Amino acid sequence: MSTALWRINPLTWIAEVVLLAYLFRVIASKHSIFRTGYVMVILGLVMNAWVTTLNAVTMPVMGMPSTFRPAGPIWTAVASDSRLLFLADNVALNYYSLGDVVMRCGLVVLTVCMFNSLRRKYMKTLVALWNREEGQDIAEYAVMLAVILVIVVGTIRLIGGHANNVFTNVASSLN
Repeated sequence: MSTALWRINPLTWIAEVVLLAYLFRVIASKHSIFRTGYVMVILGLVMNAWVTTLNAVTMPVMGMPSTFRPAGPIWTAVASDSRLLFLADNVALNYYSLGDVVMRCGLVVLTVCMFNSLRRKYMKTLVALWNREEGQDIAEYAVMLAVILVIVVGTIRLIGGHANNVFTNVASSLN
């Protein structure tokens, strides 16, 4: 049964195997909230794999209207022999399955954890840069910026009138 699903969409299965291998490796991490997110992602993937495998390599969709055209051949309307319907895709869940919801919640947990850890790391770096005493301070940068602005504005005023005359002469010679 799983070989048929492998033939339908091999890239999805390769990606899921790689993701599962990575997630199992990281589950042993020291951060328990990370572990919770990873377990939720794995649980969602397993739930979806379980329901598709037991339903002849298809994902039954509860409440799918007859006019609805699924995105791929894996989605089918619920039949009398469909199994594990509580794990199937459901119209009431906006065509998501319970496994999809659990997996996405795990991804949200992981995203928040990653954001918080990166934020802490970069905030330490910014604070360290701000507190360093070597190099120029803000006043010296402001003076350099003012000098550069005076030079740029003066150059534009000097060249501006001449550039206008040059463009006027070129335009009149073209006519």
